[in-house]
Amino acid sequence: MRTFLVLAGLLAGLIVLSMILLNLFGLDGRIATGIVAGVALVAGIVAMRRG
Repeated sequence: MRTFLVLAGLLAGLIVLSMILLNLFGLDGRIATGIVAGVALVAGIVAMRRG
C-alpha cells in the first residue's frame, strides 16, 4: 500500500513537472510525454527493487 502511495505521488509530481516544462520551454507534447514516461518507468523500477 505504501509503495502505491509513493508511486502515485511520483506520478502526480511528474505530471505537474511536465506541465511546467511545457509552459517554460514549449516542448512538443510527445517529447515531454516520452520524458515523463521514461522517468516514471525508472522510478517504478527503483520503487519495486526497494520493496
